[in-house]
Amino acid sequence: MGMYNGDTLKLKQDLLDFRPTVFASVPRLYNRFYDLMNASFKDLTGVKKSLVDRGLEVKMNNLIKNA
Repeated sequence: MGMYNGDTLKLKQDLLDFRPTVFASVPRLYNRFYDLMNASFKDLTGVKKSLVDRGLEVKMNNLIKNA
């Protein structure tokens, strides 16, 4: 069990250290994570981009199929 250290700039490090299985938060923080991931995906090229695109496509299809 761990607690947030109070510094929002170190939240990423806290998550890496604790590796929580449950993470309760506010929607704004989830949107921030989403934006950061999408920004890193847009910078990819070549095989890495193809793998990420295919993985996201498969994941979305599985979510729709199992909904």
